[in-house]
Amino acid sequence: MKTTSALPVGTRLDEYRQFQDDQTGACIHQLSQHDSINHSLFFLSSSFRPGHPNQVVWITHRDGFPQVCLFDFATKQSQVLTEREDAQAFSGSFSHDGVYLYYSTTACEIRQLRIDTLDDESIVTMPNHHLGECSLNGDDTHIVTAAKHGDTHAVIVVDIQARQARVIHEADFKIIHPQFHPSNPSLIEYAGDPSPRLWTIERDGTNNQNLYPSTDKEFFVHESFLGGSDDLIFAIWPYRLCRLNIHEKKIHTIV
Repeated sequence: MKTTSALPVGTRLDEYRQFQDDQTGACIHQLSQHDSINHSLFFLSSSFRPGHPNQVVWITHRDGFPQVCLFDFATKQSQVLTEREDAQAFSGSFSHDGVYLYYSTTACEIRQLRIDTLDDESIVTMPNHHLGECSLNGDDTHIVTAAKHGDTHAVIVVDIQARQARVIHEADFKIIHPQFHPSNPSLIEYAGDPSPRLWTIERDGTNNQNLYPSTDKEFFVHESFLGGSDDLIFAIWPYRLCRLNIHEKKIHTIV
């Protein structure tokens, strides 16, 4: 749903400043100075545009809705890329070549934004499904997202080329933060909230398994794959940082 925003697509924002941290001397690059909520993508998705090391995506809420902006260190300016009322603020994820940014909406869509042309189109709609953040697999053929449908929670996989989506798994507990294995385009990890937390499932919906029988007494947070390995890294908050191999299924404390 487009908005009659005072911040139309293509608007240039000139808010950059550079300064040094008083205590450490570190160089700080500030992209936004507006008195509103402004933030990066979700922690599982890099805000740096692949193949374009001088460009960073960030989200501004200054018009009342989350809009995607692209900052370029060459020009020291940001360009507004979206003009919508329904974008999910933390749902964006780049294709690995940096050509597209995929994101979900409150209108039950997954959308494909071509960065260079600003073409923004819906590639799939899942009626009555409240969609979460997007995660692309390693060969950019599929997207995984979590969804809530009535009282049911689900893992949804989108075939990008075919523009088709299907529910591969449903559960009666909350499902959040699904992500593809960086080196295995068919393997998905997702989180049960609050527990058991760590799960894997194949892209076709087979071999759904819990990796560790955590309980509500163990607060697992921020799991992600460690590089391209089969190890997950996560915190058992606030006590320790851990890793778990998805085949060994044993927790090891890092620190």
